[in-house]
Amino acid sequence: MRVAVQISGFLRGFHQCLPFWSNFLDSSCSYDFFVSTYDVYGYNNKTMWDFDHEDKVDLDRVANELREYGSLIDIQTRMPSDEPRYKQMFDRVSEAHQSCKDHFTDYSYIIRLRPDIFTPKKVTLVVPENNEAIFPERWGFCEETTEESCRWTGGFGLCDQMAVCGQDAMQTYADICNLDSHSQSPEASILNAFTGKLWSHQDFNQCVLSRNKK
Repeated sequence: MRVAVQISGFLRGFHQCLPFWSNFLDSSCSYDFFVSTYDVYGYNNKTMWDFDHEDKVDLDRVANELREYGSLIDIQTRMPSDEPRYKQMFDRVSEAHQSCKDHFTDYSYIIRLRPDIFTPKKVTLVVPENNEAIFPERWGFCEETTEESCRWTGGFGLCDQMAVCGQDAMQTYADICNLDSHSQSPEASILNAFTGKLWSHQDFNQCVLSRNKK
């Protein structure tokens, strides 16, 4: 199977987390990577994102590390703007998806995820229908890339940390950037977008590394 991996958001924590993506990237599949990110790594400060203008992303390192898992098709960067935080988040999701569509339109499925995703255990991803999106069952957070550091919680809405989508479902996700809903949480925006559509849950055992860390 040929699978698209759409990575969007700040690359904080990416280099520490990427070696563990083999826990959900099946070696029997071929992967094409599409990245929409920022010129700086960024960090989380008590759940609010921030960035250091001098902490520039090492794009060569990012490219070389991703090529160990598949083909890096496109990486787009920009500086953070003054637009609302969640508007920028969904714009990056949409940008990665548009790049993917411009390249190829017949992927078996699409993985959409944050760059700072850590998965401590092997997970076999369920292959979605073309119009289906599969979201994490739990919200996960950690301070280190160790299973002992992981903690999982529930939450309202649909978790924005990761998703496995068919082509049509990923278009629904990407189109959230055009909705006037960016004053609410991303989880609520995703739930609103997928209300009445086909979606389900899978426990990906995913955590985000960067919470409350610089």
